[in-house]
Amino acid sequence: MKNQTGRFWFCSVLFSALTVLLVPAEEVFIAPADAAAHLGQHVVVRGEVSQVRTIDSGMMFLNFGGRHPNSLFTAVVRPPQAPDFAALGELEGKTIDVIGTITEFSGRPQIELTNTEQIRTDVSSGEPAATSPDPSSEQSVAPVEPSASEPASGKFPAASTGRSTTLEVPLTPEEQASADKSPAGIMPTHAEVGWMPAPGLADGGEKKLFIVFSTDDGGGAHVRALPRFGGPANELGWSALAANGPVLEEKLKQPWHFTMIQAALRALEEEYPDLKKWPIAVGGNSGGAKRASLMAAYLSKEGYNMHGLFMGGSNDEFLIAAMDDLRAPLSTRQIHVFFSNGNEDTIAPADRVTGLVQRLKGKGFRNVRNEIFEGGHLLNEDSLKDAITWFNETL
Repeated sequence: MKNQTGRFWFCSVLFSALTVLLVPAEEVFIAPADAAAHLGQHVVVRGEVSQVRTIDSGMMFLNFGGRHPNSLFTAVVRPPQAPDFAALGELEGKTIDVIGTITEFSGRPQIELTNTEQIRTDVSSGEPAATSPDPSSEQSVAPVEPSASEPASGKFPAASTGRSTTLEVPLTPEEQASADKSPAGIMPTHAEVGWMPAPGLADGGEKKLFIVFSTDDGGGAHVRALPRFGGPANELGWSALAANGPVLEEKLKQPWHFTMIQAALRALEEEYPDLKKWPIAVGGNSGGAKRASLMAAYLSKEGYNMHGLFMGGSNDEFLIAAMDDLRAPLSTRQIHVFFSNGNEDTIAPADRVTGLVQRLKGKGFRNVRNEIFEGGHLLNEDSLKDAITWFNETL
């Protein structure tokens, strides 16, 4: 891991004063009946759940477009993840979004659910008005973050609406080279940036930034994960930000993810030249938490005021290795690290997380906490709020 992280970090990004055009991003959906035409693609399927079904093995199925065995599309949950999806039975008859890569089983399209972030229930009823573009088009694989009710007018809005705004930040040539091509061979031209300003920011209020990373299960859809983290962060006085590339694919490399954050910060710094003085926290759940631990060391090295790191459901940390590779300043050890894991989490069990806490403390990190909640491998909002409250108390 050490050699691998070293390659990411030294992809230089020019934080120069450039005029950045920001344009709202659009959502793309497909209907359950169209799922078979999008095999292998990361999409959003919107439709009414016809049936929620559980079989003896513990596997759970959300059938769309008809009940088993006549369904047109199915969302599948395998037994290890089933406890996290205990409320699925309540979705029958409701219109939801299912986000993920479409695969095929016995000739029928499906998406496997491994993380609760792959289901979105706060959607309008009814099928999509139109299907997505031609499956061969790069535009058929698109970010799916809900857009704000008012489009962004060329800059990061300062006024809080309680919802996220999605913007496009064009990448510089240096940033494009740093990101490199996606596994499908697509060279990114811009970053999709999600932004949730804190209440009071427009009135000159406190400036604090929480940067969000998602797990890899959604193809690196960090912007889609933003509302779940940004809402609690906003309540506690923090603006929230996330960024991903223009396409969502499995197995995107770390330089791709980090370049999008670098571009977002470059753009934000043009509107807030004092950005490096803001207290900054980063966080995520599962794989997003591990990616956040890498980013914490990078931002510290780049001179940002790194204050907090939220590690939800994480069975490893890369902060120590990244700090060594980067030769990050000793002040990096002052970061407040908050681990959160469920007492029934089989992916990040309590004894494993306790070992991570001890490892960090053994390397000189003194501000480390661990909170255990009732549940499995999922984001716990109460723990997230406890972490951000702790970050506030220690400023």
